[in-house]
Amino acid sequence: YDAGNYKWRRRAQMIRYILDEMGIDQRRFKHEWVSASEGSKFQRLMNEFHEELSEIKE
Repeated sequence: YDAGNYKWRRRAQMIRYILDEMGIDQRRFKHEWVSASEGSKFQRLMNEFHEELSEIKE
């Protein structure tokens, strides 16, 4: 898992760079570590992200 997490971190940085180059607000991209057994955490994170996106839109 360590190598996969490292690779993902690098990919996430690249995604942020590409979004910035395209003029897209980087706050529209977010990643969190959530286990398949953490349904309530996933739900909370999605609700928070939705609120953040709504604020960006305004």
